[in-house]
Amino acid sequence: MLAQNYYQYKRYFDQDGVIFSISEGILFALGDALKNKLSLEDTDANTAKRVFSVFIEQVQNIIRYPINVRRLKYGK
Repeated sequence: MLAQNYYQYKRYFDQDGVIFSISEGILFALGDALKNKLSLEDTDANTAKRVFSVFIEQVQNIIRYPINVRRLKYGK
């Protein structure tokens, strides 16, 4: 059943030309992973803050400004 659902989901996005779909949960998990990696590597505090700030900015852009592929592709 799960495989069927995934296949339908993938077909839907393939039709609209979507290459990658991402959820907020995945973005938050990536943020946690980045924070942990910077901590484990003893990254300079200022560098870590700058890197994490850029990551947060990009995540906010993804969440706030999703591209409507159908609108771009078909003008709808």
